[in-house]
Amino acid sequence: YDTAYEQLRGSLIVFDPASYTAQVTVALTEEAIRAEYDANPEALRVPAQVTCEYAGKTREELGAGQSVTEETAATVRKTLTTLALDLEEDVKTKRPFEEIVTARALTRHTAGPLAVDDPWAPGAPEPALLEAVKTLAEGEMSGVVETDLGVYIARVTQKIPPRVPPLEEVRDAIRERLITVRSREAAKRAAEEFLATLKERRAAGLRVEEILLTAGGPVPTPVTFTRKGPIDPLGEVAAINEAAFTISLGELTNVLEAPTGFVILRAEERLPADPAKFAALNATVREEMLTQKQNERFQEWFKALEARAKVQKVNEPAA
Repeated sequence: YDTAYEQLRGSLIVFDPASYTAQVTVALTEEAIRAEYDANPEALRVPAQVTCEYAGKTREELGAGQSVTEETAATVRKTLTTLALDLEEDVKTKRPFEEIVTARALTRHTAGPLAVDDPWAPGAPEPALLEAVKTLAEGEMSGVVETDLGVYIARVTQKIPPRVPPLEEVRDAIRERLITVRSREAAKRAAEEFLATLKERRAAGLRVEEILLTAGGPVPTPVTFTRKGPIDPLGEVAAINEAAFTISLGELTNVLEAPTGFVILRAEERLPADPAKFAALNATVREEMLTQKQNERFQEWFKALEARAKVQKVNEPAA
């Protein structure tokens, strides 16, 4: 409890990449965009895509407007089972897609272009449908596709092979990516230069408090936090908590990376866990410790089991 709920008070100096975006944008040239395009063509490759039509009936559609009862659910299941059998017969006899849709009064949809290996892309049909059409030729119809949600057939209307788009098509995307990358690089350089200045002036005998006020960097933000959990405004970055609790009071961390940028943290005061709150949190701490020790024991057991059994990992060639 004492370790988990001990707090550290300090000063946080944040170098936000957004602060450098304007100067990076002004300095970005057309030559740099062209060089990035030429250096990374495969990173820009658009994967194979497919456009398809699919038609069928869903549980939601068949049950619309009806009360949810076991009888209704059974009726819907029976209807979908019958539809699946009818569609199997249609496919087997090579009945045309348009004719099947009309004869069976199926609800029709269009999807695409979609990357064939990205079933969760916006606008994609159910993953099983995309899987059913991704290897079909243009104009070819799938077999019957049954999912938890409904029963369908599908037809490929267009296949688009993978390609590297021309620079004109991806210039804006490259530009935005370069601005993002270079803004983070600028923030990191500024943080490293600022830390070097702090150390240099400190070696000359100046106090850290005086240096922070005159060094011209971002204004330090007071923070208080525990060994685990978020540090406002950074969020939860375990490496920063760990680094801060490792240094002595009055010392500075190295430049540390966070999702929002780069930071330097100065440790100023350790605040012991409040003994008055121990009783209320005893059960929570006990459960956390129990879970942690169970995980540790399981990992030890599993490693020992691997060693004894000489387990062969997936895709690892046999000896």
